[in-house]
Amino acid sequence: MEKRWLLILLIFLVECKPARDISDENKAKLDACKDAGNEFEVKNCEYNTALQAGYADYCYKLPEESDWKTKNDCLIEFAESQKDESLCSYIKDADKSNECFLKTSLSSRKVETCDKVDGEEKRNNCVNEFAIKNND
Repeated sequence: MEKRWLLILLIFLVECKPARDISDENKAKLDACKDAGNEFEVKNCEYNTALQAGYADYCYKLPEESDWKTKNDCLIEFAESQKDESLCSYIKDADKSNECFLKTSLSSRKVETCDKVDGEEKRNNCVNEFAIKNND
């Protein structure tokens, strides 16, 4: 019985976040960040290296709340830069999730991403902002 629950938990955890591989070269760059200086410089180095590599799993190392970067802010930035709206669905906060879908719709130039915004008024705002930014 206990093994069954462990298997269910494992399946749940695998399904809860996207799996993104990182190359050995980028792993080495992340490791090199440890020598970047103070704690803030190390965090910035790791974050920028992960962003450049498209390694969104880095976001899950970040706290929910922080004076620096949060997990949700990280996922938004990755989704926008990678034009990957699927990352937005891992954001639990509705406002942040909506922000993610909006930014990703703009970066990917796909208005249909606005369909995933929660709430009719916010969805319409997303479509309107998309039209304004793309001169439609």
